[in-house]
Amino acid sequence: MFFKNDKLEKKAKELSDLGGKIISLQKDISTHRDILSLIFDTVPAMIFYKDRENRIVNINEFGCQMFGVPKEDIIGHNWKALLDDDGKARKYFDNDLEVMRTGQPKKDIIEVLPGTDRTFLTHKMPMFDNGKVIGVLGFSTEITKPLKDCEDGR
Repeated sequence: MFFKNDKLEKKAKELSDLGGKIISLQKDISTHRDILSLIFDTVPAMIFYKDRENRIVNINEFGCQMFGVPKEDIIGHNWKALLDDDGKARKYFDNDLEVMRTGQPKKDIIEVLPGTDRTFLTHKMPMFDNGKVIGVLGFSTEITKPLKDCEDGR
């Protein structure tokens, strides 16, 4: 035989309401994640995040297209694995190290993609977790055409 217990019913209702709120929050997080991914992959600039060991943690679709390889062939690697020019890869990593060492952004870096005549304007910012630098977030925008137009007097 079961007895009605108001306290248990009230707790069950609270747990049910809490479960509904959790599901709603999970949907909101999923929606926001989808929107951020859409923005990340739609921006016509390379966006990348590298850890303290210079490994690429994430890169957007534009960056993958720039290197001509799928994301799964980039994630976990460093620039040296993607570039034929070891000196350029070292220079990129030195810039990353400076950002991580100082905790200060490094902006307006002009870079030429090795093996091409493509020029990029790059900005690198330190990424923090609890006050500790954990990596570098970078944005590279191609400026080849605007530079050529300036040189041609347009």
